[in-house]
Amino acid sequence: MVNEIYKIIFAIIIPLLLKVIWTKCAKRKLEKDKKAVLLSFLTILLLAIYFEYLGPRYSSMIIKNKTSMLIHNTKWISYDPSEFNPIKKTIPSDSSINKDLLVLKKAGFEGIITFNSNNYMRTVPELAKTYNLKVIVGIWDPKNKSEIANAISVKNFVEGYCIGHNGLNNEYTYNELLNAIDILKSKTLKPVTTTESIDTYYKDHRLKKIVDWYLPDTYPPITKGV
Repeated sequence: MVNEIYKIIFAIIIPLLLKVIWTKCAKRKLEKDKKAVLLSFLTILLLAIYFEYLGPRYSSMIIKNKTSMLIHNTKWISYDPSEFNPIKKTIPSDSSINKDLLVLKKAGFEGIITFNSNNYMRTVPELAKTYNLKVIVGIWDPKNKSEIANAISVKNFVEGYCIGHNGLNNEYTYNELLNAIDILKSKTLKPVTTTESIDTYYKDHRLKKIVDWYLPDTYPPITKGV
């Protein structure tokens, strides 16, 4: 919807305004004003070309290269702090997170995938970098603006994002997921995916169009005997 509004502004409204101003300048023989109008038109035209064609292609190329580096030759493991207790709402300390990360590093893992970006997870990406661990930051709820903001704030310490976890059509809609993915890509220029059961990936072809790589949850089908 927003893109359509921009197209109408660039294609119809701005040319009409420029035509009116140009006509008035011509009647009054204001050559300096005519040059200013022409320069403004060229500037707007170049901006339109960039935002409509060059910008998205350049961003897409950057994300594609980062995705290739992300998924090849890295031993990943999903991670939640060992001290975190959702029932008692125990907040893990940085020292306990450091111990966890050291254990994972010594075990031979090269990257971690988190499940959410709630406040207690905000320090994890930066701490992981001290152990030379790559990070894919999880965002549990695509509708949670605070969680998305937390994830964006650590973009300098992460390689990519996974937004949403087996909640499509139940916890959030496709459009809500798509909107969150668009925000993450535009704000971070990092690869973004979502986690759904592997059979959902097969059945819902829309997912293949909006993610930069596949990160399916294979556990549910296994429990069903698939």
